[in-house]
Amino acid sequence: MPGIIFISIIVAAVLVIGAVIARKFPVVANLDLENLTEEQEQRKKRELIDRHLLDKGREAHAKFQNKLSPIKKVWEFVQDRFRHYVGRIEKLLHYEELVKARQRAKQISFDERNKEIGMFLAQAGAQAAEGNYDKAEEYYIAAIKIDKKSAAAYRGLADAYFAKGVIDEAAQTYDFLARLTPGDDALLVKLSELAEQKDKINEAINYLERATTINDSLSPRFNRLAELYIKVGHPELALEAIQQAVELEPRNPKYLDLLAENAILCGDRAVAEKAFEELRLANPENQKLSEFRVRIDKI
Repeated sequence: MPGIIFISIIVAAVLVIGAVIARKFPVVANLDLENLTEEQEQRKKRELIDRHLLDKGREAHAKFQNKLSPIKKVWEFVQDRFRHYVGRIEKLLHYEELVKARQRAKQISFDERNKEIGMFLAQAGAQAAEGNYDKAEEYYIAAIKIDKKSAAAYRGLADAYFAKGVIDEAAQTYDFLARLTPGDDALLVKLSELAEQKDKINEAINYLERATTINDSLSPRFNRLAELYIKVGHPELALEAIQQAVELEPRNPKYLDLLAENAILCGDRAVAEKAFEELRLANPENQKLSEFRVRIDKI
């Protein structure tokens, strides 16, 4: 019995194999055994051509990339420069903010310093008004310690020295103040007065000349300048100076008197005659009129 089953299985397997071969037989029958080799060669050729085209494509791509490389480099450079520029702008903006912050801080500090200086100057002025020049000096120096260029503090200090009779210190302080404020003509007049007190007439003239150069609208300065010129033996310069004073104050008897005197000394009869007539009209009681008349007639 087992043998019959085994044989039946073998027969069934053979039948299945035969059916499969029968189905495939038309396809196998259609194969051209003679052209099989040629078809393989064509396949190889196509593979070679495909490989060649692929290599050419890769080569062309590489060349394109090489040509594109400079453009990429330029673009990368542009991008880098732009990033650098943006970075600089950010830094500048940051720096500007820092500067503004410092300026705000300075402004606060400046205002506080000014307030403190103002306090010292007020205290110094109050002490000077009461004649306490030593105490005023202390306050002025305290203000200068805060601001070494405070013209008001130096002026007050110089005035305090002058009031105390400390002429050298006053002159030195006024001189420093004149360097600090070169356009201050009144200060130059003060320096001229101090120089004259120390019998430095030429120095006094120099200061006064500078003052009249800055401001030529004040007749007393020209009158004083004429007097100083006479002291050092320069009547011609004195004549020019007093003429300036008379132009500013034509009816001033004092100036006309000095003008007549200098005109006679310089031998300028025309100017002397004019000064004499103006003086006679301005001050008929002048005791020097008769003397001037005699001296003018001798020119």
